[in-house]
Amino acid sequence: MNENPALLAALARGRKAVDESMAFWVQQNGRWDEEPMTAILCQNVAPHVKPITFNKQQEGIIGADWLWWWVDPSGTCFGMLVQAKNLERKKGRWSVDFDHANKKGQQLDLLLQAADLFQVAPAYVLYCGDTEYRTGLHCGLRHTEPVCDRCTRAGVSVLSALAVQYFLLLSQDSAAVDAFGHAVPLEDLADPKVRQRPLWDDPNFSNVPELRAFLVERQYGALQVAKLLFTQVSKLRRGQMLLAAPRRIGVGDGKIFPDLPVDRGHFSRSYYGNILRGLRTELPSYVRDAEAGRALPPDLEGRLAGIAIFYL
Repeated sequence: MNENPALLAALARGRKAVDESMAFWVQQNGRWDEEPMTAILCQNVAPHVKPITFNKQQEGIIGADWLWWWVDPSGTCFGMLVQAKNLERKKGRWSVDFDHANKKGQQLDLLLQAADLFQVAPAYVLYCGDTEYRTGLHCGLRHTEPVCDRCTRAGVSVLSALAVQYFLLLSQDSAAVDAFGHAVPLEDLADPKVRQRPLWDDPNFSNVPELRAFLVERQYGALQVAKLLFTQVSKLRRGQMLLAAPRRIGVGDGKIFPDLPVDRGHFSRSYYGNILRGLRTELPSYVRDAEAGRALPPDLEGRLAGIAIFYL
């Protein structure tokens, strides 16, 4: 797939606008709110993203904000249920309020459950502040000095919710730093030049050629978005000394991979299905209805702040 310079420029424009707004509000009152950042992002990435907003009532119900769909010209698409979180400095330490709870339960658990309902990948969009705000924090092994391009792009980043859950299990004190180091800058999701390493290919799965090709070959478009999110969890799985289960389970019609391994490692659920179920041959009908301005069923619309369709 060819590079889409206009889309990449729009994503960079959106991230820079968010960086500037976060820097302004830090100077004014020491913090920023997630909701305006999402609005600024969508406004500046348009027309390459189409935001469709609903009534703001869902956060107390499921703790998730937006359903993001990445669509490439072939019609192949990838869905993510996204919750926005801020990277904060609290008493000299980095923190992200991943374990926030409301009257319905912990937001992370609600996000995972809601993603099960929509059959998409649960994820976080992290608003991390500009590079000055993040002084002293860097992106880990990929960091370069004196200027790190990845850190420059990291003001708006995306991370699998399964990875977040695992970081919290390992250490709540270091979860924010781990999350920042593993998150993917938003711009990289759509950049065909971004580095893609071959992923762990368990022999149990070698008899599924389409899946094996996804793991070891470079991907583009919606498949690339899915692979970069999947890579975050796959890298963590490699460090878990647990045999992979050879069984596979069906994930439904219309999916790119109709059945996937049940291997879960030390995660709370099968990571193959949790992420790759979001890959589909076409957008769900309710997304097309929302895109065309047709009303959605109240029980569906009431669970979302909105839908964002990214055109790759």
